[in-house]
Amino acid sequence: MTVFRGIALVVVLALAVGAWRSGPFGPSGPLAVRPDTGLRAATLRDADLRPVVAALLAQVYSAFEAQDEFEIYDGIAAAVAPELAAPLYLQRRAAQLREAVDGETRLLDLEILQLDVRERATDGITLAAEWLVAGEVGHEDHRHERLNAYAATLTLGRAAGAWRLTAFDLDTDTRDATPPSLCLDETE
Repeated sequence: MTVFRGIALVVVLALAVGAWRSGPFGPSGPLAVRPDTGLRAATLRDADLRPVVAALLAQVYSAFEAQDEFEIYDGIAAAVAPELAAPLYLQRRAAQLREAVDGETRLLDLEILQLDVRERATDGITLAAEWLVAGEVGHEDHRHERLNAYAATLTLGRAAGAWRLTAFDLDTDTRDATPPSLCLDETE
């Protein structure tokens, strides 16, 4: 019953945040990290994709360093299209409730391992992406580092006047991953 109440509270908070942001109390301008080149997504060069995607993913992960629910939501909303902000926020909060994560988190590093263009369109670029996230989790009595590996299909497009993630379909999530540079070949 307690888990149900927690999830219900998260849903109510997310709806309240959405109403607040779209109403007269919302921010006066976009909060986005602005890696915006002014170009249409179809003309964004492959070499420019990695830093833009890394900045947007780092913004999403950094948002969860905040303790205030509004700051968390706003941090996510600064990196993704408006229609993705609430679902990503709710997925993350549900995962925290499921895992009983009640400590502070801090992003230490984010490394894009692979980024392949699947499709270019006038409204966005669909990418197959793999990345590592190194973070620190602090609980009441201890802190520890965590390394997670992710693979997802992402779409980078323009939303709210800047480059944003406009689609995010997570394929894999590996907790406490071993970075490729630390993998040992047993044949050596």
